[in-house]
Amino acid sequence: MRWVVGWNGVRGAAGVEAEALRPVGGRLLWPGPDPLWVVGDWRPDEIRGVAVHRYRRHYHHTVQVGFPELDEPTGAAEGSALLALPPDDGALARLFVLGRCGAADAALRTALLTTTGGALRHLTTWPGSYVVVLQQGSRVAVLGDLAGVQPVYHTGWRGGTAWATAALPLADLVDAPLDHVHLAARLALPDSPEGAGDNSPFTGVRRVPPGQALSIRAGVPDISVYEAPPGGVGTYEISEASATAEVTRSLLESVRLRVRTPAPPTTYGLGMLHAENAAPEPTATEAEQGTRGGAGGVWVEAAGPGSAARKADPDPPAAAPGVGGAGAFRGRAFRRRHGETDGAEPVTATLTPRPAVSVDLSGGSASTVLTLLAAGVPRATAPATAFGAARAERPRGATLFGLRAETGDEGPAPSAEPDGDAGESPDGPEGEANGAAPARHPARGTFSEERWGDPRSSRTLRHGPPRPDAAAAGSGGNPRRTGAVRGSWARVGGPTAPGNDALLAITYTDAEGVTGAPPNPAREAELLRARAVAEAAADRIDHVVVPGGQEALPFADLADDPLAGPLTDEPGPALVTAVRQRARLAAAGVEHISGHGARQALDGHPARLADLLHERRRSPLLRPVAALTRADSAALGAAGLGTPVSVVRAARRLARTGYVEGLEATAAALLRGGADALRPGSAGDASTRALAWCTPGPAAAWLTEGARGAVAARLRLAAQAGAPDERPGARRARLALQRRAADFRVLAQVVESAPEARGRRLHAPFLDNQVVRACRLVPDRARIQPGARQLILRAVLAGAGVPSVPDGLPASGPAPHDAYPSAETMRAGLRRAASSLDRFLATSLLGRWGVIDVAATRAALSAATVPDSPGPMDGLPELIATELWLRRLHSRRGSCWVGQLGTAPQLH
Repeated sequence: MRWVVGWNGVRGAAGVEAEALRPVGGRLLWPGPDPLWVVGDWRPDEIRGVAVHRYRRHYHHTVQVGFPELDEPTGAAEGSALLALPPDDGALARLFVLGRCGAADAALRTALLTTTGGALRHLTTWPGSYVVVLQQGSRVAVLGDLAGVQPVYHTGWRGGTAWATAALPLADLVDAPLDHVHLAARLALPDSPEGAGDNSPFTGVRRVPPGQALSIRAGVPDISVYEAPPGGVGTYEISEASATAEVTRSLLESVRLRVRTPAPPTTYGLGMLHAENAAPEPTATEAEQGTRGGAGGVWVEAAGPGSAARKADPDPPAAAPGVGGAGAFRGRAFRRRHGETDGAEPVTATLTPRPAVSVDLSGGSASTVLTLLAAGVPRATAPATAFGAARAERPRGATLFGLRAETGDEGPAPSAEPDGDAGESPDGPEGEANGAAPARHPARGTFSEERWGDPRSSRTLRHGPPRPDAAAAGSGGNPRRTGAVRGSWARVGGPTAPGNDALLAITYTDAEGVTGAPPNPAREAELLRARAVAEAAADRIDHVVVPGGQEALPFADLADDPLAGPLTDEPGPALVTAVRQRARLAAAGVEHISGHGARQALDGHPARLADLLHERRRSPLLRPVAALTRADSAALGAAGLGTPVSVVRAARRLARTGYVEGLEATAAALLRGGADALRPGSAGDASTRALAWCTPGPAAAWLTEGARGAVAARLRLAAQAGAPDERPGARRARLALQRRAADFRVLAQVVESAPEARGRRLHAPFLDNQVVRACRLVPDRARIQPGARQLILRAVLAGAGVPSVPDGLPASGPAPHDAYPSAETMRAGLRRAASSLDRFLATSLLGRWGVIDVAATRAALSAATVPDSPGPMDGLPELIATELWLRRLHSRRGSCWVGQLGTAPQLH
C-alpha cells in the first residue's frame, strides 16, 4: 500500500519528539518542522515537484522529478537512535504532484505562482490521477480528486494536525480505536455517506470529502470546496454534442498519458520469466493447433492472421486442456510447461521486463473503447533499464519472452535483435547512431521521430496525417485536414507503432464448468465481441485470453489462511477476490488500463427522473419508462404493465420530498428492520426503490437492533445539519461514482500488494478529474435514455479518428467488468467455500461487538448456497470482506511507524 503523510503545527517539545518519528519504509520529500513523507512502492516518475527559493534579491524555481537529493543529516535525533532529519532547504513555497499527472514543468511553475492568490482548483485540471500537496510558509494544502480514488484524511496530533492519503497510518499514529457505528453504517447504507459522515473506520480520523481541499495553517485544519457539486441550483446544461466533444478530448488525454509515458529507468516491471535457450520451432501440426514445445510455465495462443503468438503468464491457474472459453476460441490452447522439454537440456529461467502497457478487454463498451484508443497511441521509447546486461546475453533468435514470433500468411517472422530493447523504436537514437535505417512500414512509409499525434508537432495540431494514396493521387503528400479532435493521434491513415510494440489486451473468463451453471449467453457474446475487436486491429493488439479455474473463484483463499492476504486501508469487495485479481493480471503490463467507473460516470441514475420532473420536463421520461415496461413485461408478463405507473409515481414523490424528510424516512425504515432491501423484484421495482434520497442496503437486515438504531441516530444528526444545494438525482449519481472509486482503490491496493507486481499500476481513466468533469456535462435528458453510454462512447471513437467503429459494440444492456465476478461466479465461490465461511462467521468480530446478528447472517449464507432455489446473496461479499479486513487489521496493526513510544493500539 502506498501513501503520503505529513503534519503541520507540531512545535516545541512535541516537535522535538516528532523529529524522532519515522514511517516504516518512508522517503522524505521535504524536510523541516512540517515534513512530507512518501511510503510504499512509489516510482520516481510518480513524484514531481517545484520549489521557489530566494537568493539575495532574486527568486528562482527548482523542478524536481523523483526523490529529492536532500542534505545529509547532522546527527542523531534527540532521544532516538535514528538519524536526525536533514536541515530545511529554505524554500519559500513548494508544490508536489504525487501520482500519474500530465502537467508539464512549465505548468507546475505557473500553478505554484497562481496559488499565491488562494486559488486551488487549477491544481486539479491536469490529466491523470494524483494528489497535490502545496506548502506556502506555515500553510499546507492537500487536494485529492473528485471521484475519491485519491482521498485525504486528517486528525489532531500533538497540538497540530497530521494528514495522510490513508486512514490506517493516522490511526496507528494516534492510537485511534475502531468506530463500530461507522462499520455498521457502511453495511447498512453502502450508497449513502450520511450514516458514516466524514469519518473513517477509526475514531477521530476524519476524511476530506471528494471535491474539497484540506488547508492547515499553524496546526488548525480548514476544509474548503474547490469544486461545486453538480446539479445544484443555478447550474446550466450545454448541448449533447459539446459535452460529447469534451468527453472525447479528456478521455484521449487520459489514455495517452498512460500509454505514452515511458517506464522509469529502474528495475520496476521485472517479474516475468523467459527461457535462456531459444525455443524450438513449432511443427506444422502445433502451429495449426496453437501449441508449441518449450520450457517454463507459459501459455501460448495460436498465431492468427496479423498477430503473433505471445507468452501470457509464467504460472497460470490450472486448467484442463480444451476447457475454458467459448467455442470461438478453439484455436487457442493453454498448456502448462514444467521444468524441461523432452530430450532437451534443462532451461534456466531469468527475469525479463513486463510489457509496458496492457489493457482490459472484457467485451463491454468501456473496455472496447479504451482498448481501441490505447492501440492507436504510438508507444513511447523505453529508456535503458537495469536489465540491459541480461538482454545482451539473450541468444539470437529468441524474443523478449523466450518465444519466437509466429506468423500466419503475412510473411516471415521478424527476427529479434538481441541488443535491442523490447520497448525501443527501430528509429530511436541508438539505431541512428549505429547507422541503422529507420523502420519502414510496408504501406505507410518511414517512421520519423516526429510522430503524428505528438502535441509538440505543428503539423499534428493543424493538419491530419498524410493520405496513404497521396503519391498515387499526385497531391504531393501534403497532409489533409480532418474533422478529428485537435491533437488526436489515431486518425485514418496515420502510421502505427511497429509490430513488436503491440498493445497487450487481456480477457479473463471462467473456464467451462467452473461455476457449475450453464454458459451465460451474455458473457459468451462479450467474449466473441472481444475477439472480434482484437482481430480487427490485429496489427496493433496482442490478445490473450486467461481462463480461470476453481482455485481462482471468489473466497477461494479464505479456506487456507484468511490472514495471509493483503491488508488494505479500508474494507472492500476486492478482498474476497484477491486470488482472482492476481490470476487475471499475472501477465499484465507495468501500466494496466481498465474501464472502471464508466457506467457510473455516463449512465443516468434512476433518481435523475425526479430531477427532470422537478424542472417540469416530462418528455425525456418516455423512453426510459417504456424500456423498463418492456423488460418487466418480458419477465413477469401482464404483471409488468403496472411498471410505468409505479416508476412515475415514485419519481413524483421524490421530486416533492425534501432532503430532511428523505433521511427521516430512511431512519424509520432502518428501525423497522431494513428487510425491504432483500426483497427480490423486477427492474421496475429496483428503479422504484432507487428513487429516494437514501436507501438501506441488503446487509441492513443482518444488523442488530442496537446497530440499526445507532445508524438511524446518525442519519437524524445529518438531517439536522441542513440540506445540500444539490438535487436528488445528481447527488445519488455522484455518490454512486464515489462508491465505485472506493472499490477501485481497494482493488488497486490488492493488485499492487502482490510480490510479483512491484511497480505495477492499475489505471481507471474514467475516474480522472478531467473525465469526471466532462461526463458531468452530459445533459440529464440524454444520459437517462436507453443505451446512452454506448452511444456516447461510439461518438468518442468517431471523434478520436478510429476508422471504423466495431459492429459488435453493444448498443444497450449492461456490460460487467472482468474485475467484478458475475453473479454465477460469486455464487459458485460461495458454495465452494460455504463450510469455511460458516466457521468464519461463527467467530465473527462484528458479532462479538454487537454489530451483526451472527445467526441471521449464517442463515442467509446457508440460503444463498443451496443448490435448488438459492436465496439472495447481495450484501454477503461486503459483509465477509469487512470481517476479513478486521481480522487482518487485528493481526498487523501498529506496524506503520518507528521511533514512537507508546502502547499498542486496541481494536475496541
